[in-house]
Amino acid sequence: MSPPILAQRLLLFCLLTAASLLFAAKSHAQQSNAGSSDKTTGTITGRVINSTGEPLAGASVSAYQVGRSNGRPGMTTADNRGEFKIDGLAPGIYSVSASLPGYISLQNMFFTRDAITYYHPGDSLTITLIKGAVITGKVTGADGALVGIGVFATRVRDGEGKKLVAGQRYEKRTDDRGVFRFYGLAPGSYILWAAKPSFGTILPSAYDNDVPTYYPSATRDTAAEIGARDGDEITADIHYWAESGHAVSGRVAKISNGGGPYVNQPSISIFNIRNRAEIQSTGVDESANFAFSFYGLPDGEYELTAGQYLSSSGEQLKSAPQRVTIRGADVTGITLSLAQQAAIDGQLIIEIDPKLQCGKRKNSLPQETMVWARRYEPPPNAGETKTVDPVSLSATNYATFVIADAKGSFSFKNLPGGSYRIDPSGFPEGWYVRSISKGPNSAAANAAIAREDVSVRNGEHLTGLTVTISEGAAQLRGRVSAGENMPPRPVVYLLPAEANGAENVLRFYEVRAEADGTFKLNNVAPGNYWIVAQPFDESDAIMPPKSIRRDATVRAQVLHYAETMKKPVTLKPCEQVLDFNLPFSARTP
Repeated sequence: MSPPILAQRLLLFCLLTAASLLFAAKSHAQQSNAGSSDKTTGTITGRVINSTGEPLAGASVSAYQVGRSNGRPGMTTADNRGEFKIDGLAPGIYSVSASLPGYISLQNMFFTRDAITYYHPGDSLTITLIKGAVITGKVTGADGALVGIGVFATRVRDGEGKKLVAGQRYEKRTDDRGVFRFYGLAPGSYILWAAKPSFGTILPSAYDNDVPTYYPSATRDTAAEIGARDGDEITADIHYWAESGHAVSGRVAKISNGGGPYVNQPSISIFNIRNRAEIQSTGVDESANFAFSFYGLPDGEYELTAGQYLSSSGEQLKSAPQRVTIRGADVTGITLSLAQQAAIDGQLIIEIDPKLQCGKRKNSLPQETMVWARRYEPPPNAGETKTVDPVSLSATNYATFVIADAKGSFSFKNLPGGSYRIDPSGFPEGWYVRSISKGPNSAAANAAIAREDVSVRNGEHLTGLTVTISEGAAQLRGRVSAGENMPPRPVVYLLPAEANGAENVLRFYEVRAEADGTFKLNNVAPGNYWIVAQPFDESDAIMPPKSIRRDATVRAQVLHYAETMKKPVTLKPCEQVLDFNLPFSARTP
């Protein structure tokens, strides 16, 4: 390789590395303009234990304030009893995590952001770490051990065998013996493959044009899954067969040069349409008209998308997804054009009732409220033709949240065009969502905003969204009592019993019971309800489990069943029901 070409590749690598670091540091901040109080007197306490309940001394514990990019994390170490205390915390919402070499947190086994539990100053929690699994092995070829080849692992099923969307991809590289080792893996099933390294590589390798070889010596379609449990150490050797693949190449257009002093160049990702897994990612060659190339791809159907992060504004430009099919030949001449995504601005309205005193932390409520925007694909109405922006596989069920500032203002940026359900959550006890509205519309139209969606096109900036939070929420705790054929951890539904209540989706609540049958519903609007427990929908993770608020069919079915069961609950403002008994009864056809 000539010195000029090597220099160009080194420069490209440095630029891509700098861009990725900037993006990692600011990607969370771009979704929030959260303000924060200067008072840093809050405390979060707790304990770190292992799977048998024994304390884990020396575990590192961190508390990160969600939605505040300039805040320093609170950090400490668990003592000999596994106990910890993090103080000096400002009002807000915190993500709390613990780590210890070789261990993983049960909280980190979820792949959806809204499955994570968040905390407030004053809370106390217990963090359970389990011994992670190990997968190790050796990669060999026709001439023996392969040195410096990339080995990748992806968790495809959880510990209960449920299928997962391809989640985090782990990468290692074989040593001088051809040996690799993954450790700290969550329980579940993994697929393993050997291919050209992708991390920290700028020079060509002997494997660049090869199709990946999956464990034990297979294609993706015939790959064997590797099951791992807590603390297992599994040997999985891969016999590599060097077979040349094909290339996909093109260029990125409409690139922005307004990203500040350090302009981040675009990155391109390619996905396998069949399993929605990201196969590779790469940058562009600025000296060759922002060209890109992927190599070593087997025959199949793929989707490509490009993105560029603008550090000065926090804006993320994206291209429309483009699908390609490889059938025995390279695919060339692709153009991915970058464009702005959508944005939504809104305002929290806090309604304080002077006759009630159950609303906690009134002064910091805006900074302790998460407003979620969840993208979904609404079914078309009869005879209706909707113009929908194309969206990539990775954004089909896109979900994100923001934290309001001290004045209640919030803003969603970088939303893929489509329909979104607005879902506030995370606020303290004593508060409930009364309404979600957009502009000075009628009450019926505002109810439709909560029931249906807010739709935005790519490049559109929607304003005037209002979320009203009122004081007086009730709390309902209880237990689902065992009945015949009761499934594990059923879902408890709370549904409006008043006339016309079915029109207000904000009056529908659901929570999955714990293993012992206990459940807790907070932030419930006062009123009359039906309550019922039903089996958990074990849909695979290609589509998330159906929610009663987001799925009209599920809502109608469960409401009809609850009305026939006639198990009523009346909740007064600020009331706390702590010992409710809910018999389980399986739904009959």
